[in-house]
Amino acid sequence: MKTLHTLNLSIVRKFVILTILIVYAVSGLCLVTALGALIGFFLDDYEKEGITQVQISGLLTYPSLFLGVGNIVFMPLAIAVGRRPVLLLSLLFLFISGILCATNQSLAWHLAARCVAAFSAAQCMALVLLIIQDVFFLHQRGRTFQLFSSFEVLLNFSLTIVSSYMSEALGWRSWYWLFTAIAGVYFVLAFIFVPDTDYPRPPSAERVLDTENFMPCTWRLDMRLAVVKSDFKKAIMTWKQMFEIWFFPMSSLVSPPYNWANATVSLIQIDQIIFAVLSVPMIGLSSDSFIQRKARLNRGIHEPV
Repeated sequence: MKTLHTLNLSIVRKFVILTILIVYAVSGLCLVTALGALIGFFLDDYEKEGITQVQISGLLTYPSLFLGVGNIVFMPLAIAVGRRPVLLLSLLFLFISGILCATNQSLAWHLAARCVAAFSAAQCMALVLLIIQDVFFLHQRGRTFQLFSSFEVLLNFSLTIVSSYMSEALGWRSWYWLFTAIAGVYFVLAFIFVPDTDYPRPPSAERVLDTENFMPCTWRLDMRLAVVKSDFKKAIMTWKQMFEIWFFPMSSLVSPPYNWANATVSLIQIDQIIFAVLSVPMIGLSSDSFIQRKARLNRGIHEPV
């Protein structure tokens, strides 16, 4: 008998969840960010209505703003309330906004629908990584993150390439209908196969079959919207930390003992370029192997180094 904890799901169920999360992340981001390949198909129509290119470019710029706003709103809620409610709400809003984008009759309508889509898709990357961390064991996360990153990039760029050909053959609205269909189908799949993964994990928990604290795993229990009591103090703390980050890094670098010049503060991002190149081999199979080897040398217990 398996106890009710997402780490105890079968490996097949885990990879079904991973597949759903990959498509969710790709469809959400591609719906918002891949518009550049489609603008040429409706640019002339908007210009005939007297709309300038600057106004049309707002279809890209304003949704980008809502990507950030959505993260600020939804991720603290995912921590406070649970992952499943936020995931399902995001997919539902993506489905609705996709319909609004596909049926728009004006630039204002189009822009508003895209802003709703961006707000809905904002947390798709961060939420997916959080769920993966909840579902997979420590020694499996490296390869899982690697799989997610690889397939996310592959599918995202593939859909972007296909978008212009699809719009040429079927019209640019068909592109929105495609992502609307994906959001609708994967809302149903997520509702059925993705339980809430926010379970308490006390540090003192033993690796035994605990049927007192965790009930037997059943499909009916997986359908619950949330499994933990909401704690909005966590959301408030997360929002507080977000706002602190906006002001803290810059002031710390230009103050003693670092005393960086304002013009060179942006160089702090150089390490991100290096990390981007090295991350795939480092966080993939090699990190999993290292964690397992260290655990074996420490009586089966992994301790962060």
